[in-house]
Amino acid sequence: MVSVMDEVRQAMARLLALAPAAVASRRVLVGGVPWHFLEAGAGPPLLLLHGGGGGGANWYRLFPLLGPSFRLVAPDLPGFGLSPDIPPRPPLGPQAAHLLAAVLDALGLARVSVLGTSFGGLAALRLAQHFPQRVERLVLLDSAGLARGIPWTVRVGTRPLLAPLTMRPAERGSRWLLRRLLTSTPLAPDHERALVGWLAAVGRAHSRRPLQLFAGWRGQREVLTGSELRALALPVLVLWGEHDRFFRLVQAQAAVRHLAGGRLQVLSKAGHSPNWECPGLVAEQVTRFLSAQH
Repeated sequence: MVSVMDEVRQAMARLLALAPAAVASRRVLVGGVPWHFLEAGAGPPLLLLHGGGGGGANWYRLFPLLGPSFRLVAPDLPGFGLSPDIPPRPPLGPQAAHLLAAVLDALGLARVSVLGTSFGGLAALRLAQHFPQRVERLVLLDSAGLARGIPWTVRVGTRPLLAPLTMRPAERGSRWLLRRLLTSTPLAPDHERALVGWLAAVGRAHSRRPLQLFAGWRGQREVLTGSELRALALPVLVLWGEHDRFFRLVQAQAAVRHLAGGRLQVLSKAGHSPNWECPGLVAEQVTRFLSAQH
């Protein structure tokens, strides 16, 4: 009988096969817990932080594009991919930041650039805030943590009695989520099938409780204030899908005004997941930003 984690491994393999690259699946012990991560490429280290579904394999389309220029480290955050669940402790952002700092210690990485999308963007912001000496440059891709706004379906999904109707881990629910909220332009059928299978498999394997700690009926629970954003003393590139239906573009436009070292680049052909919808544009912008002279 195939276990739920075997299903996750198989779904991850199908996803990675769509954008062939030399990607290694590894584990690192942090506090006695074996955290899973994917690694590819060579060069300056770039930490890739996924959003609130799937795991490190979400970056599958960027591995072959960024790997030639950077050493890519894409962890499965707790409760995603092949990493174990841990008791979530609100606020989630600082908890993730402290865990990531410990992962960097275990990997011998003193300082990295970070690319975070959705919830991974919030984790990246908290890492830069709590451990400024560890983050050289920051790229936020349709990031959480900049405003309270979220879709009504996600708000409903945080209600215990209604969550099964809106945030199903089955393929049907994952397909609806992918088409209606996570993307704005149709994906190639083979990519959609693989992503649906991946998101559904991870959803079946892990607890949904972190969603209720991330958001509630009023929206995102954890939002950085203007003063917190102004205190970030590092270069920040904010990449945003023009048609993002999950976090609206106005969130990025308002937040970037507080970032002393920040600039906004709008991606006209994308929604909430430019790493799936227009990976070439994302890779081009990220490479140019991270390779620029200080």
